Amino acid sequence: MLTKITHRLKIVREILRGGGPLCLIFMLGNKYGVPILLTSESMWKRGIKSELRFWDEYFRTQGLQWPDEYSKRLNSNLQLQPTPASLLPIQQEVHILDVGAGPLIYLGKTYDSRRISITAVDPLAIEYDKILQ
Repeated sequence: MLTKITHRLKIVREILRGGGPLCLIFMLGNKYGVPILLTSESMWKRGIKSELRFWDEYFRTQGLQWPDEYSKRLNSNLQLQPTPASLLPIQQEVHILDVGAGPLIYLGKTYDSRRISITAVDPLAIEYDKILQ
């Protein structure tokens, strides 16, 4: 009996260490059907740790299982993806606001002879900067 309790306490400790109390609350709701009301802010905060762990591992391994995508993110001549390119105005100078850009732009940086200026913003930018350092 004591071993079972000890084992469960270890699991709870790992959950709290990995994802924090919000992760534990979310798990109780999902696994055991405990009705838990989470605000959009608490749901967003719940995912931050796993998001940062993902990007830290992504950069340490140079792309995890996506090494081609990793190379593209670092390519300063990456062509603009087809969907955003199709939405560009006719002007020679184009400004794009990339909201939720993540640690590195994957949108693309060039398109034909146009001058593209991209302003990338992300609420986790400070944390991404730490990872990139």
